[in-house]
Amino acid sequence: MLRLSRTFPPGLAYQVAFDTTEAVEESVKEVLITLAIAIILVVLVIYLFLQDWRSTLIPSITIPVSLIGTFAFIKFFGFSINSLTLWLNRDSRELSKKGLQQSTQQGFSSLFSIIDKLEEAQVQG
Repeated sequence: MLRLSRTFPPGLAYQVAFDTTEAVEESVKEVLITLAIAIILVVLVIYLFLQDWRSTLIPSITIPVSLIGTFAFIKFFGFSINSLTLWLNRDSRELSKKGLQQSTQQGFSSLFSIIDKLEEAQVQG
């Protein structure tokens, strides 16, 4: 924006109302911390069951290899976290739609079916 502001007409200025980069940086930091804790716990559980550091080493090495492979797959096929979550959200909507269709086919009114499904979701959530 600073570079673009040089081409603005005189008297025109910009102001950042909400800077999302701070929230994103903090989120990434928390994900990395959580990932490190998860890896440590997995290695400890592997050691707990195998009870030998040499036997624990090979499965522990596969953790970063699996993560790198997963991220390479996601990058290669053009997936993003947004597309994955939208896909999961779409599947849950389809399941809800099928459930409503089944309820209405059983003779329940649409309103009753919607209220019933909302109550089910509230109990499960």
